[in-house]
Amino acid sequence: MIPDRIKIWTSRGFTHAGDLTAGDKVISYNPSRGCTEYDTISMVQTDWQQLGLMGLKQASIFISVTPDHPLLIINPYTKELSRIPAEELFLKNGGKYKQFLTNKPFEPFKRTNVLEDIEWTARLAVSVSRFNQGVMYPETIYPVLEDLTAIEAQAWLNTFFHWNILRRRTQYMKTCLLRSEAIKAMLYHVAPRAGVGTYYGPFKTKAHYSKWTQAFSIAKEGDTNINRLHWAMDRHEGLFYNIATKNGNALAKFGSSTYPIACEYT
Repeated sequence: MIPDRIKIWTSRGFTHAGDLTAGDKVISYNPSRGCTEYDTISMVQTDWQQLGLMGLKQASIFISVTPDHPLLIINPYTKELSRIPAEELFLKNGGKYKQFLTNKPFEPFKRTNVLEDIEWTARLAVSVSRFNQGVMYPETIYPVLEDLTAIEAQAWLNTFFHWNILRRRTQYMKTCLLRSEAIKAMLYHVAPRAGVGTYYGPFKTKAHYSKWTQAFSIAKEGDTNINRLHWAMDRHEGLFYNIATKNGNALAKFGSSTYPIACEYT
């Protein structure tokens, strides 16, 4: 089960588990297709408990679930997806050939928008990303971003970071200065569709070595080796939730990270 602090992506944006209802459209990973797709919540169960939580934690992944909740584990060689309880993974210390499933591209072989329009909205977003203010021309940007596919999301991110790059940490990760909450919400919406990990938090710039600023980073797609992650322990008293989808997982957000989280099958 998941605590109410975890959010699930719906067509209304990332929504707290307590606000989910049957019929909400979500994004979930389909192992037979190897990409994410639209799915629907068929059931939401609630229960009040005092339970310990455990999960994996690093910059772009932060999971907090009950010990019996399964984690999505993928074999990097066979691409076979399995569901292993968190406590079992913890006791076995992961495993040499186990990787945690991270974000995958959304419907990579479809087109819903003209790429020039997508890149133009990214440049509009850059113009206000470093200021704490609303979005310019929201009637132009939001309709284009509403239903991006994988290739379209990648084009949007490439343009955004090309014009707003703060520093290239490595060849696999890009970071930009970001103060606008509205643009941060856009990045949380677009990045998982492109199949990249996200992290939002303090970042020390080259110009001000003594100062930290808030910055947004994206990392290339790639499942994460279990043995390279830190385990986090916590405790929660309150409502816990159990949801169900056809694929048995849904795109979740906790803290500054997004990832597919396991749930019940329909």
